[in-house]
Amino acid sequence: SAMSYIRQIVRSPLIVPTAVATLAVGIASTTVVFSIVNAAVLQPLRYGNADRLVLVWMARRQRPGYGNPSPQVYVAWRDRAKSFEQMAALADTSFDLRGDPPVRLGGAEATANFFSAVGVQPALGRGFTEEEARSGAHVLVLSHAVWKNDFASDATILGKTIVLSGAPWTVI
Repeated sequence: SAMSYIRQIVRSPLIVPTAVATLAVGIASTTVVFSIVNAAVLQPLRYGNADRLVLVWMARRQRPGYGNPSPQVYVAWRDRAKSFEQMAALADTSFDLRGDPPVRLGGAEATANFFSAVGVQPALGRGFTEEEARSGAHVLVLSHAVWKNDFASDATILGKTIVLSGAPWTVI
């Protein structure tokens, strides 16, 4: 009966705060998980033809999981692909930007057709060319966040050379 529950609560005053805290943690966890799923899965990507993009990984035999194919495997896939309009590759990397203190920048190495494959173009400047890819030219496209935070939104940075990890790179 209701009276027995009330007597039990009066005898054990920690039951109510414990129940409230448990509910709060459950609601907060559900909210966080939904926010992540909503941002990562339910919201459309900000790319042209996002519904036509496919991410391909290679299964690893040595350890569980997936990873990027080697450059040779990527080229073989690209050259033999019949089901895709384009294939582009992207590999995570990082760079050190000189400064006081030095800044570690997350980045990626990409094939020359990366921007066209995902259906976007840089807001300023241009993307990569096949000639630059063949010659191994040190050219780069800055992310908006890096351009804003580390280069003070300098619109004149196009064509300038910056030093990353001890090597000169031209901002395109």
